[in-house]
Amino acid sequence: KYRHLRLYPVGRLDKESTGLLLLTNDGALTYQLTHPRFEHEKEYLVRLDKQLGTGDKEKLERGIELEGGKTYPAVIEAVKTEPFSYRVTIHEGRKRQLRLMFQSLGPRVLALKRVRMGGLILGSLGEGEIRELTGKEVKELLGNIPGEKQRQ
Repeated sequence: KYRHLRLYPVGRLDKESTGLLLLTNDGALTYQLTHPRFEHEKEYLVRLDKQLGTGDKEKLERGIELEGGKTYPAVIEAVKTEPFSYRVTIHEGRKRQLRLMFQSLGPRVLALKRVRMGGLILGSLGEGEIRELTGKEVKELLGNIPGEKQRQ
């Protein structure tokens, strides 16, 4: 049904990650969702091989020095959503960023699932399932461009 539309992924998930992946042929939407200046949040559930150490949460919340510079601050929250132990919110999307952030502190990421991009929530959509965005969702995503009017 969608092959003729020449869809491309917005952002990326590495081969060991699951969750929300948006496909589009709208270049403006792709730019809006991937460029850090727009600060669209990306929210993930993370399972680690061990708990964060004392002070690790605060380090992540201040930003971690990685190759290519310091990350923007992350929001970290402990959760009991099996099998995950943390909810992490960032607004960047560097290659393997979350894995590298945790690895720099010692813990290794065992599972990573993106559950939100901007205002788009994965919800109960299962692995391999798809749905189309509503017109309202697209307008909301494009309506966050600083200094520009919302597209009609």
